Amino acid sequence: MRDDVHEPVAGSTMWRGDSIQFAFGLGDAYGPEYAVSKGDSGAEVARFSTGGAIDGPEQVQVAASRIGDYTTYEARLPWTAIAAERPADGRLPFTLLINDNDGTGRRGWIEWTPGIGKAKDPSLHAQLHLIPSDEPWSMWVEGQEQAVVGDPIGYTVYAANWDSVPVELAFASDAIDAASVFELPASSVAVLELDYTASVAGTHELDFTVSEAGGPSFEHRVVLEAALSAADIEALLDGLETELPALELLLTQAEGQGLATDYERVNYTVIADFIGYGRDDIANGRLPRAQYVAAALRELYDEAEATLNAVLADEAEPVAAPRYVSGPYALSGYSFVGDTTVRSSGVTEERPIFFTGYGHFGQVRADIPKFQDLGANMIQIELGPRDVIMDNRDYIYGYNVYRSGGAEATAAYAEGISHTGDRSLKIENDSPYQANVFINVTQTLTVEPSTTYAFSAWVKGEGARNVWFPGGPGWKKRQAFPGGTYDWTQVTTTYTTGPSETSFPLVLLSENSGTIYIDDLSVTKAGDTLNLVQNPGFEELGGYDPAKDYVVSSAKINSDIRQVLQRAEEHDIAVNLLISPHYFPAWALSRWPELNVPNSGGIKFSIFHPTAQAIIADYLAALIPAVDDYDSLHSITLTNEPTYDTRVDPYALPAWHAYLADVYEGQIAGLNAAYQSGYVGFDDVPMPSGMTPDRRTYDYVLFNQDYFASWHEWLADVIHDLSPELPVHAKIMGDPKGSLAWGIDVERFSEMSQINGNDNWNYIHEGAKGFMEELSFYDMQASFREAPVFNSEHHVIADGDAQYTPEQARHVRASLWQSAIHGRSASTFWIWERTYNPAASSEGSILHRPDVVAAIGRTNLDLNRLAEEVTALQHEEPLVAILYSTASGIYAPDYHQVLLRAYEAIAYSGQKVGFVSEQQAAAGGLDDYKVLVVPQATHVEAATLTAIRAFAEDDGELLLIGAGALATRPDGTPSSAVELADVQSHAVTVAAGRSAAQLREDLQPLLLSAVPERLQVIDGASVPPSGSSLPPAGDVAWRSVTLEGRTLLNVMNYGAAPTVAAVIQDGEWAVAFRDLISGSAWGAELTLAPMTPYLLEVTDWQLLNKDS
Repeated sequence: MRDDVHEPVAGSTMWRGDSIQFAFGLGDAYGPEYAVSKGDSGAEVARFSTGGAIDGPEQVQVAASRIGDYTTYEARLPWTAIAAERPADGRLPFTLLINDNDGTGRRGWIEWTPGIGKAKDPSLHAQLHLIPSDEPWSMWVEGQEQAVVGDPIGYTVYAANWDSVPVELAFASDAIDAASVFELPASSVAVLELDYTASVAGTHELDFTVSEAGGPSFEHRVVLEAALSAADIEALLDGLETELPALELLLTQAEGQGLATDYERVNYTVIADFIGYGRDDIANGRLPRAQYVAAALRELYDEAEATLNAVLADEAEPVAAPRYVSGPYALSGYSFVGDTTVRSSGVTEERPIFFTGYGHFGQVRADIPKFQDLGANMIQIELGPRDVIMDNRDYIYGYNVYRSGGAEATAAYAEGISHTGDRSLKIENDSPYQANVFINVTQTLTVEPSTTYAFSAWVKGEGARNVWFPGGPGWKKRQAFPGGTYDWTQVTTTYTTGPSETSFPLVLLSENSGTIYIDDLSVTKAGDTLNLVQNPGFEELGGYDPAKDYVVSSAKINSDIRQVLQRAEEHDIAVNLLISPHYFPAWALSRWPELNVPNSGGIKFSIFHPTAQAIIADYLAALIPAVDDYDSLHSITLTNEPTYDTRVDPYALPAWHAYLADVYEGQIAGLNAAYQSGYVGFDDVPMPSGMTPDRRTYDYVLFNQDYFASWHEWLADVIHDLSPELPVHAKIMGDPKGSLAWGIDVERFSEMSQINGNDNWNYIHEGAKGFMEELSFYDMQASFREAPVFNSEHHVIADGDAQYTPEQARHVRASLWQSAIHGRSASTFWIWERTYNPAASSEGSILHRPDVVAAIGRTNLDLNRLAEEVTALQHEEPLVAILYSTASGIYAPDYHQVLLRAYEAIAYSGQKVGFVSEQQAAAGGLDDYKVLVVPQATHVEAATLTAIRAFAEDDGELLLIGAGALATRPDGTPSSAVELADVQSHAVTVAAGRSAAQLREDLQPLLLSAVPERLQVIDGASVPPSGSSLPPAGDVAWRSVTLEGRTLLNVMNYGAAPTVAAVIQDGEWAVAFRDLISGSAWGAELTLAPMTPYLLEVTDWQLLNKDS
């Protein structure tokens, strides 16, 4: 590839720098996905998704070179690094992406086909046709997989003759009703063009066969999804719209009788909104999606109608859910506790609250009144320093100033020069007239259609030329101000708005040299005296102080944030406010170039530079007192996906040198021995250019984490000085491995926050692995601080995802439910916006999917209805822990992969997973656990090894994964041989390469010894359970807890097919259950549907026989 600037990023975040990514998608499952980058030490490979690979990324050979502007990447993969076996049909879904970074962060990417950069979707990949070397000829087919009934779709069949002699071939297709025989010359390609027209909507399987008489035959099948025509879909939506009043009547009847309609109201509200959205899809040519919308709405309608009829006929019990009421809440362990009310009964109660809603821009503001009816109770909005800290050069309160074409002109307050009052507006222009060279001062007014307005301005000129007002649509209304030099003169005009006009851009524009003063602006509706102009006499300064370098303006806070908080408070919607310091004023970076840092993340300013700190502090001083009294304000999110790289911040260099001097106790010889270097002093030591598993990188990672965490602690302190009780958290990304390069110490962020904040994700194509990665991060944060987990950018639909199927809604419901079980008590989902721009990040988002919106709302109602039970599961004390070691994450390339496999093994063993950091272990944090898993933690502090030794000697069960576990200290010296040998003598040690299923087997004897009374979910194929070996129930994860004498079981089947399971505990077999979510009764056999939450209460037990 050709690239003028090569800026790589090392490690698991290499996608942020110049690199390539490539992915496979066999069996409709995404992955594996690899990345290759060229750094100073050569080519590096990373794997972001395992997919069907059975070997690790270490089996992938990579090379890279750069000559001039050209970078060449090479990769060689064994099949086992892609899948267990080659595809039987010879077709390999594959695509490639190239990332670009020119030194200021990832600029973007280009893809061969979609399927990596946004949605991780194998259906979007290209198809590689693998040609065996001995194959004399081949065939393949290209064509669309989506169509509209009645529209012909073209398909192209290719037949390539690789041989040196001609071959006679026959083509046939039953679906298309076509056949032909042709001779294909040597070393040539035949092309057959065919059309197919679907006559009915649905799935069509098209067959294409090319065969040689007496020789090979090849078949290619295309699955075509045919959508209804626009008229047919419109008719479906019209029908729903016609029926909707009948559903509303049922709701009104039930509510009039005091019957709960919480869930049915969600369905109704979704239908009412999405009928219009479906029509928008039709108008914009998105017919397959429009048909999906219509079908989903029909299901929601029929479900709500059936339930309401049954409730009104006294054939079903109505189901009510407590709802959040605007007001203060308390933090209690992993829960938010506050006032709730039940709509149907009016009963109020203080109880745990689960917050669920959406972010993050304009649409959430507009939809505040309807969110409770959608089952939601929270939004996230954002503001940044650029919205409050203004350049005083161009600041006029209530107005915007804009220059075009490099105009040398200013707009400012004129003190002591006015028509009335103390000041006026002065526009001074030194640029002679040229096309598109001007300065303007603008304000947008709200107006009424088909209405006449009177405009007035008092002006004073000093050589004024070519100045006019008032603008309007397209700036077509231009009333000239007098030219020349003159005293105060009134200029007036009128304007009548159009039939659909609701806003009017008031424009004061100078496009020639000269100076003009403007005062006492007035815009009034005919027959009225109300002046529509804000700050018409330029008397309000709005924070302007000519003695300061910038203006602290509260205009945006007052006109936007406070208005949202007030509306949210009135409609019982909690608001999380993201203060977005990465929206730093661009003018400040221009005025003070020393603030600029080419950080690869969103923060582009030197965080500890005094000028930057002053700007952030002034921003917060204006914001926090203005918002902290609103009952709707839930919490403050400090930063969005924060990352920082002190290597690109010169201001951080003295701090780095001081840090090293402290670590090495002022002895440069100690550093030189560790680095194998010859530095004269600490001030000579640069930060490392790459991320390699050595002591220099270890020191840098810890310094970078400390530097960034300290800045977040400073932010929190500034806020708490202004509002001591206001909870804060940061939106750190849910990737512990990536955090090493991002400056994120997960434990330190938990310690400094009142809420465990994150930005986490779980996409449908990731399958069970996606759940393990998502849930493990929640469990990790919850282990570091007993506080609620808040995913304030909950990603469940990948940007650009074009898969519109019911499975998406099931996946989202499973993620929302399971994440709550694992400590997450609040979520705002990405993203509550619609678009028809395929390149937009909101393409394919939640607001295009009615069944997903309904699933989120109904699941939130379930969580709040069953909050006591879910909270009990959240607060279960874990008995099994995984050792979390930052040093091992740096030194052992596979540490995090082994950690995830260990987590999966424990989760599939029915145990809550705790994480214990080295710091916690040294402070006695192992005392509460019975089993400890050490996942390839090769480098640990001496105090950690001592703590593990004490744990093992105190009869704790210990599983060491990897022969080198605990063998080395972070400084590279060997661990105590005596202590290590003692630990190993108490432990079970297994190889680092063991799979999650194998680790699960390794764990069972330890769990049997440590927790013999534990509840187990087993394969239910043989009921009642018997025998000494009880196999686990497939891809089933479960957790159990006792609440007030009730045995509760949360269970989830992560597999692709239903699983039959049974439950045993301490010599008994559970033979009867009640599903608390659905209310249904179950017998001994549990048939668990895929991706479906079950919260079961055991209602009857039976003794097992002696052989069990």
